Amino acid sequence: MSASTSYSSAGDVPVLLYHDLGIGEVHDRFRRFVVPPAVFDEHLDALAGAGYVTGSASAVHERTAERQVVLTFDDGFASFGEIAAPIMRSHGMTGAVFVPSAYIGGTSEWLASLGEDHRRILSADDLRDLVGQGMEVGGHGDRHLALDLLDDSDVEAELRRGRDTLEQVIGVPVRSIAYPYGWHGRRVRRIARRAGYDVGFEVGDNIHRGLLRPESDRILRVRRLVVDRTMSGEDLVNLVARGRRSRAAQRARCMARPGWRLVRKHSATAQGL
Repeated sequence: MSASTSYSSAGDVPVLLYHDLGIGEVHDRFRRFVVPPAVFDEHLDALAGAGYVTGSASAVHERTAERQVVLTFDDGFASFGEIAAPIMRSHGMTGAVFVPSAYIGGTSEWLASLGEDHRRILSADDLRDLVGQGMEVGGHGDRHLALDLLDDSDVEAELRRGRDTLEQVIGVPVRSIAYPYGWHGRRVRRIARRAGYDVGFEVGDNIHRGLLRPESDRILRVRRLVVDRTMSGEDLVNLVARGRRSRAAQRARCMARPGWRLVRKHSATAQGL
């Protein structure tokens, strides 16, 4: 990029959220989050055709192209290494995977209530290989717990243990985190920054395009667009191109969180993915 090139603010960078890729049997409540490989390939082909290039999750606030998108995957499923990474490389793209460190090389035990606890998680060797391919590895807590329901010491332990374990495995700094289930709050964000994270990602609602703006702690509450198996490539490009929602709607959503947090304290099934 030349010194004279100027791009619009990072607030316009869409951040996409995937979970697993694959085919076969899957529980009804998890099915929408398992995108067939052919559909993922269609998504990337459509994005590339529309002129989008991929950017870094940990540097989401640093726009480097006029049309830029960030690809993120939560939960560290083995499909990221086996399916997603090869497809991304074939399109000249990169992405980030957020991994709950306690389950490296294991299975998705936190999904037992859905009958999906058999899904394989990336191994230590997988993670090192992905970093060597130019993919990014971010934190997802240690045990995939809803951080906003924990006390301060447990939040800090989850965040630090998750980051320290990943850094020992991959040998490079881990600067970004995706909050498990997408839930956080001002207290969790403060602890996340203290634990060494520079960027934090929540789930989002497919109305907002991504990062608001990098003031205050906004960089630790980057919203993402949820991608599911029902979206065509055209659907995804249209989603990415949407404008932001109003400030009033943003405030309403934030104000609703404390009440919903109380509900979740009494209902384990209220937590999303």
